[in-house]
Amino acid sequence: MKRKLLVNTFLFSLLLECMAVVLFFVLPKQNISPALLFLVPLFLATSLLANLFLLSSNPDKPYKFIRSFMLSTFLKFMFYIVVLVAYVMLFRSDAVNFIISFFILFVLYLIFDVVFLLNNKTENNNVVK
Repeated sequence: MKRKLLVNTFLFSLLLECMAVVLFFVLPKQNISPALLFLVPLFLATSLLANLFLLSSNPDKPYKFIRSFMLSTFLKFMFYIVVLVAYVMLFRSDAVNFIISFFILFVLYLIFDVVFLLNNKTENNNVVK
């Protein structure tokens, strides 16, 4: 399961990074944040760490999984807020483009993580039955 997580997350991130590179060179420079190319690896690392933490929790005890899920979601969210605020404070001229890029990647990775975890839960339930 962890191998599947690694492969899927890397493929998803590779696709997003390729799209980011294309957008970076196609769109006018004032419409795209130069940090976009570095946001995908940031989201990749954060997503991998959080999902590996969740997959290591005991699937037989749902309350532990729920606690782990809430903790990882809270920590990811706090980390994202710190990164967002720090970048906006340091590079005010790029704030709007960075926030838009950050939000789009946040939503894409959120959808990816939820779909992966739901598929993982479904597979675990089918194995148990």
